[in-house]
Amino acid sequence: MAVDAQTDPLWMNVLLCIAAMIAVPSWFMVIYFEIKVLRHLKPGIRLWADAPFWNPFNHSFTSNLTEAGVRARRHALFAWMGFVIPIVLTLLVAALTGNLDQ
Repeated sequence: MAVDAQTDPLWMNVLLCIAAMIAVPSWFMVIYFEIKVLRHLKPGIRLWADAPFWNPFNHSFTSNLTEAGVRARRHALFAWMGFVIPIVLTLLVAALTGNLDQ
């Protein structure tokens, strides 16, 4: 007996659980590494006043970081990918199989 992707949403629930198990810890890693980026600014750089558009997290996109800050920025980028990619892939699979409205 074949399983129809349209009528059996169990596989979609499993896919959502796997995506959540990857995305949730990745979100906490994003928070941890972004804070670590802010803690490793070059000497003399003020957190709020020298930030582009007065947002401290925009220091991630400047050269105001020490080597430890650059490493933390790279880890934060991988954590962002670990958060976004499973969610996007799950939504893409759901849209392609017609399970997006369930």
